[in-house]
Amino acid sequence: MTGKSETRGLLKISELARASDVSVSTLKFYVKEGLIPIAKKTKRNMAYYHPDCIKSVRLIKYLQKNRYYPLAVIKRLLEQGKPDLAELELYDAIYKVEHTAAHPPLTITAAIRQSGLSREQIKQLEKAGVISSFKMNGKLMFRDFDCRIMQLVKRRQEAGFTFEQTLHAFTAYERALNEAVKADIDSVISDVLMPKCPNTEEIVHMIRVSDETLDDFVSLRRYYLNSKYGSHHIENVSKFSAGLKSFLLSVHSFISSTKHHALCTNTLKGIPLEGDGYAIKALRSYSSVIHLSEKGLAECISVCSQAHHFFVSLYASAIPKTELALLLALRLGWLTLVPEVLLSQPLTQKAKRRAVTELKQLAETGVCDSTFPNLVEQALKGV
Repeated sequence: MTGKSETRGLLKISELARASDVSVSTLKFYVKEGLIPIAKKTKRNMAYYHPDCIKSVRLIKYLQKNRYYPLAVIKRLLEQGKPDLAELELYDAIYKVEHTAAHPPLTITAAIRQSGLSREQIKQLEKAGVISSFKMNGKLMFRDFDCRIMQLVKRRQEAGFTFEQTLHAFTAYERALNEAVKADIDSVISDVLMPKCPNTEEIVHMIRVSDETLDDFVSLRRYYLNSKYGSHHIENVSKFSAGLKSFLLSVHSFISSTKHHALCTNTLKGIPLEGDGYAIKALRSYSSVIHLSEKGLAECISVCSQAHHFFVSLYASAIPKTELALLLALRLGWLTLVPEVLLSQPLTQKAKRRAVTELKQLAETGVCDSTFPNLVEQALKGV
């Protein structure tokens, strides 16, 4: 049996909790994580702690509350003894304390309330690696920059972006940045720090300069690349416009119906079409893109979106036979020439195959001339 002399001067966990102003459950968590050592264990559920643990607990609280260091880092600092200011500045530079100290971390419940995202959406962001949680006093927490990412997601949703698109975009950037940052840090260690052997103050300065310059570099390049690829897609829309015009010119040349021939002529000239039939709706869609230069880009994207939905969802059974040949030709032309960025690829390919089948069936049943499907196919090859 353990005598009182063996525990003299030591503290029970309740006494240590009171002296360091934390809960017993928090202390038990620190002990479990190896942050606070047990000085003497007298029974299965009874242990004593050295008074020096009071300073350790206060340091843990400070490093968690004011610097948000991971527990593994805190444990390392405790093992080194009381860290000096220069050492803390180095850890600050590595863990970007200045970016997180303005706001304390939040529980998942508080993060949901602040961001407006659902619990499931936050889980999806974390699963994708876009944000990450950590445990503090046994609770799941999110740092300020993770909460700010959640708010960015919500802001995009309010602007009209779907959560799925934002997750796709953020994941793409996360994947690329993860690879770039790892390559950069590995290079800094092997090519700069190891040969140069800088002191703590020099390392802190180098890290901060690296952060600032690379943040600016990433921002500048992203804006440039946005412009580059945005311009590329605008060019594709212009090519789409020219392709539709060329295709409609060919179709116009072998359309037998006098009425439809006139409608195609007016479309090519930019003359507004009267009426509300299927063929007229299709030709209006063609006209909106063919005469792109006369419209704003935003209007063109909106029209393309509506027209694409019209062409994808259209079924031959719903179309009057008098309009069927022209409409199926226009539909196939649209689905073949439309830029991939403007469409849903699986739906478009399915609709395109259906349009080809319907055109052939149309010729077989004698609704149109048997050469019509071949003429349409040749017209598309000529674009």
